[in-house]
Amino acid sequence: MNTTLMILSIAALVLAGSSSALAYWMYLQNQRTRRRQEELAGSLASALRELELLAALAVKAGNRVNRLEKEHAACGERLEALEVRGESRAFDRAIDSARNGSDSSKLARQFGLSATEASLLTLVHGGKRRA
Repeated sequence: MNTTLMILSIAALVLAGSSSALAYWMYLQNQRTRRRQEELAGSLASALRELELLAALAVKAGNRVNRLEKEHAACGERLEALEVRGESRAFDRAIDSARNGSDSSKLARQFGLSATEASLLTLVHGGKRRA
C-alpha cells in the first residue's frame, strides 16, 4: 500500500506543479493582454484626436468651398451680363459716340472699354479728319 500512496502523492505533486505552471502561464497571458489593451486604448485616443482635427479641417474646407461658390456665382452673373450686353453692339455704339466727338475717357466709362481700346477708337473714328 505504501507504493500506491507514494504513486498518488507523486501524482498529486505533479498535478499541483502543473496547476501552478498553468496558473502562472495564465497570469503572464493576462498581463500581456492588459498591456496590449492599454496600447490599443492609447492608439484609440490618438485616432480620436486626429479624427477631431480632420473634422475641424473639413468644416473649414466646407466654409471655404461655400465662399468660393458664392464668388463663382457672382462671376457667372457678371459673365451673363457681359454676354447680354454684346461686345459688337458696345463697340458699334462706342464708334458712333467717338464719331460724335466723345473723348476716350468718356468712351471707357460709358461702354466699359479699356483705356487702350477707347484711345484707339478715338484715334480711328473720333473727331473730324483733315484731308
